[in-house]
Amino acid sequence: MTLGVIITATSCLLGFIMGIRRVPVNNFELTKRLATKTPYYSQAEPFEIEPPSYCEPSQINMVVRHGTRYPTAKVIKKIAKTTQKLKALGESMPAWLEDWNVEEHYPIDLEAQLAPTGVEELVGLGDRIRQKYGLHFDLEFNLEAYTFEHTYKIRTAQSAKAFAHGYFNNDENVQYQVAERGQDIQLRFFDNCMKFTDSVDNNETAWKEYADFPSSLSMQENLIQFQTTLNSPSLTVKDLDAAYEACAFDVAVHHTTDHWCTLFSSEVLESMEYFKDLKSYYKKSYGNALSYEIAAPLLESILTGLQARALGSKKQGHFRFAHAETILPLSSLLGYKKGDRPLQASAIQQQRLFKGAEVSPFGANIGLILYTCQDKFLVQLIVNEKQHPIPGLDCIYCPLDDVLLHYEQWTIHSFEQLCQLTFQSSLSLTMVSTSSVARKLPLDGLRVIECGHLIAGPFAGMILAYFGAEVIKIEPRTGDQVRDMRLIDKENRTSLWWYSLGRNKHSVCIDLNTAEGRSIVKQLVNKSDVFIENFRPGKMEAWNLGPKEFENTNPELIYTRVSGYGQTGPYKGKPGFASVCEAFGGFRYVNGFPDRPSARPNLSLGDTMAGLHAALGVTMALVGKERSPARQGQVVDVAIYESMFNVLEAIVPEYSYNGTIRECSGSTITGIVPSNTYPTKDKKQVVIGANMDGLYAKLMDLIGAPHLKVHKTNVERVEYVADIDEAIGKWTSTLTLNEVLAKLDEAKVPVGPINSIAEMTQDPHYAARNMFESVEIPGHSKPLQIPSVTPKLSGTPGQTKWPGKPLGADTKWCLSSVLGMSQTDIEKLLRDEIVFDSRS
Repeated sequence: MTLGVIITATSCLLGFIMGIRRVPVNNFELTKRLATKTPYYSQAEPFEIEPPSYCEPSQINMVVRHGTRYPTAKVIKKIAKTTQKLKALGESMPAWLEDWNVEEHYPIDLEAQLAPTGVEELVGLGDRIRQKYGLHFDLEFNLEAYTFEHTYKIRTAQSAKAFAHGYFNNDENVQYQVAERGQDIQLRFFDNCMKFTDSVDNNETAWKEYADFPSSLSMQENLIQFQTTLNSPSLTVKDLDAAYEACAFDVAVHHTTDHWCTLFSSEVLESMEYFKDLKSYYKKSYGNALSYEIAAPLLESILTGLQARALGSKKQGHFRFAHAETILPLSSLLGYKKGDRPLQASAIQQQRLFKGAEVSPFGANIGLILYTCQDKFLVQLIVNEKQHPIPGLDCIYCPLDDVLLHYEQWTIHSFEQLCQLTFQSSLSLTMVSTSSVARKLPLDGLRVIECGHLIAGPFAGMILAYFGAEVIKIEPRTGDQVRDMRLIDKENRTSLWWYSLGRNKHSVCIDLNTAEGRSIVKQLVNKSDVFIENFRPGKMEAWNLGPKEFENTNPELIYTRVSGYGQTGPYKGKPGFASVCEAFGGFRYVNGFPDRPSARPNLSLGDTMAGLHAALGVTMALVGKERSPARQGQVVDVAIYESMFNVLEAIVPEYSYNGTIRECSGSTITGIVPSNTYPTKDKKQVVIGANMDGLYAKLMDLIGAPHLKVHKTNVERVEYVADIDEAIGKWTSTLTLNEVLAKLDEAKVPVGPINSIAEMTQDPHYAARNMFESVEIPGHSKPLQIPSVTPKLSGTPGQTKWPGKPLGADTKWCLSSVLGMSQTDIEKLLRDEIVFDSRS
């Protein structure tokens, strides 16, 4: 059957349904015991907390499960087999069954298609959404304002059509997007994740609690009661299951409890609901992390749409029509209905939040509504038209930035990395609007655990975080010592430097001196792509956190180590800060003036150079892993002294050639002439570098020293460096700094002022290159400037998402969202002072 025929048939149903109001079944409680076959109308009435009066809906982003459908051919066959078995009981057969015919109630040619009740559900839903939100939007379809998307399944196409009819009062001009079968990682991600198929869906050990339930005492009691009701001990669990399915479809499709449902007591229905919920819990929800993590591309698309609207997109509504297998993982990824304890076959009486009937009945829907509130944006979560606090944020109307940050780990999640895809190309939806697609950062999807302190390790983490990596920074309760270094922010009692070095990182406080703390870090590293540490060699091994600990549990890990002298060699155990490593690495020997002690730049250059080398090492190791058939990780070993040794230019070959030892040379550079610092008339200094032959000749003409042009090559100029520098200095001394700059710029001779930070902040070139970024700091009346991070990438430039956070600001988030710990377990860790969260 073609989609055109389906839509035509659905349109015919609409006219019939709009004039009918179906009568709900009498036993309302029964209708709530049917797991994911529960009819939509059984849900309680929505409650509302009105948004601030100055807010208006700006965009609605919804995922909708298809409406009530007819059973699949497989279920029809199962019901028919049990029907035949019951009809053979003779006098024990229920009276209603004599005239009941499965083919009449569930025609095979309509299998899995939307039932009239399902069309009614979706038309009504569309109408209510229009009345609640749509009146603020365009109420005629156009591609710029609306996207309607469904899977390749007939029932989702019919649902999209019905919803559009309710929303627009007609559906004539609506255009629908559909992904090709086997290429839908947003709405049918469960079909396209080979890892999920192998490790969860087809792996009974992953859903053992569900598999064990048929042999449980509860199910045996169900069966005995079922057998007793029908006076037939030959009935099996399969017959009981078929009867339960038939009851569910009677209620959902025909709105009746007069047939199959009469065979069940409320206790048996509750038990059968639990049985079905066990399957949903382990295959589609919290029971296995992969069961819901694979919904990350869908959540990312939703959040990207909200963000794009806030940035000026014209998209007002994005409606996606899918399945229970879509809704359940998405709701779990959002953190909805997550209980403290996993469901177990033997614990049917336990109190539980998770119920398939409440999360994903027929017609279930999850929506994130964006509100424009003067100069800010708020987000509201609705589940089945009910308003809910966003899990983990506990607000009904939450700031958009908070929502994006809260779910950031999923918006940078890599589906390709999580799953072995069953197709070669990337997602290909027809008619996708580029206005709702956010620009990716080059390291999106990369999780980094930074167990670094001070500068070298954290600088590497900052670079990776700036270009998109999710960096989780592990700190002791006292915090990284860099929080107390240099100028201190009096309002927040932390280093101003921290706001820059800690940018884009999640601050997690864990006591590594405890076995429990080290166990938590080990779990985090096993869930990550990169580990960065800059402790003295041997410390991580003493904590059982060395590279060998992860060879089997996380063989793809890039384990990055930064230390003073490296992980091998006779000096590996020596403590090494930048100052001593700059000296040991030869850098300090060539800096300063010959008649004075060696000079050190007023910066921890060795640390930052080591951090830069570490970030480079990480990216090279990642490329190597991608090219390796086994995707093997490796150790990146960075020594601070070697990072400085790496910039010594020709010093090594010069010494090897004839024993030449380069000495310090003040403000010049040995063997390059002219390249020096010169005084100006206004008591300032200017640097001139005219060491190429053509530039040198041009400079000598400009300063009125043509006689010095005879030294045409650099080799000759080195011999007469004193004469050349004297002539240049005499000329610059007659001019102000600005005059020197103007004349040499006009002549295209390299020249530059020696800038202080005050001069840099006022320079138009720095502004044009966006070299300063402004961040909001709590307690500050004005934004704080921090430096941008280079290099500049044309297609995927980095960005500062937030400045360095308060100590332990993300501990709870990390333990809950990354490790899946319960609130009870987290509170215990906090009480035992294994972890610390500043927001507790």
